[in-house]
Amino acid sequence: MSNLKKGDLEIDGVFIFPNCKLDDIKTKESSSMFKFITLDSHNKSLRFLKAPK
Repeated sequence: MSNLKKGDLEIDGVFIFPNCKLDDIKTKESSSMFKFITLDSHNKSLRFLKAPK
């Protein structure tokens, strides 16, 4: 729980931290786990292809 209070989060082996950017995840993680979606000209989203355990 202390990691969550610091802003660190790990979901299904993917480590997300406060300064994390979408491009960081794209380059470090397997694209077979995610789908990257463009919402509009300013916003993008990351979706898991399967529900994380």
